[in-house]
Amino acid sequence: MGFLRPQSGKCTIDGLDCWNERDKVQAKLGYIPGEISFFDDMSGTDFLKFIADYRRIGTQSRKEELLERFELDPKSKIKKMSKGTK
Repeated sequence: MGFLRPQSGKCTIDGLDCWNERDKVQAKLGYIPGEISFFDDMSGTDFLKFIADYRRIGTQSRKEELLERFELDPKSKIKKMSKGTK
């Protein structure tokens, strides 16, 4: 994913160097840490906008498709969607 520069050797994903071609690697796959932490007041809409801005995604069609498929209300607080919420 290009988060850490290797001290020796190299890592590739789908033939792409994970450090030198991290932008291409990141365009092909995503990363979700096991213990993700969200802002308490962030809604699903806020989070999707943050990710779209960060990844420079202009189209919203995939977002709408996934919200419908997973039956998510993006206005809900994201903490309520997290597996860590009790």
